[in-house]
Amino acid sequence: MKGVLNNLGGRKFLTAVSMSMLIGLNEGLGLGMEEETLTQMCMILGSWILGESVIDASSAFKKEGK
Repeated sequence: MKGVLNNLGGRKFLTAVSMSMLIGLNEGLGLGMEEETLTQMCMILGSWILGESVIDASSAFKKEGK
């Protein structure tokens, strides 16, 4: 349970939540951001999250000594 709570404060999680909030606010409040711009931002942030996950997985794999 403690590990789950620690992940909720992680950079990857907060980035994903922030981006989804930005999309929701743009649609709800009409912030005027183009859909293409939001899509590109999602692609960039998604790539960053995926890259960070690969780095985390490889460092955990090395710590196990395999």
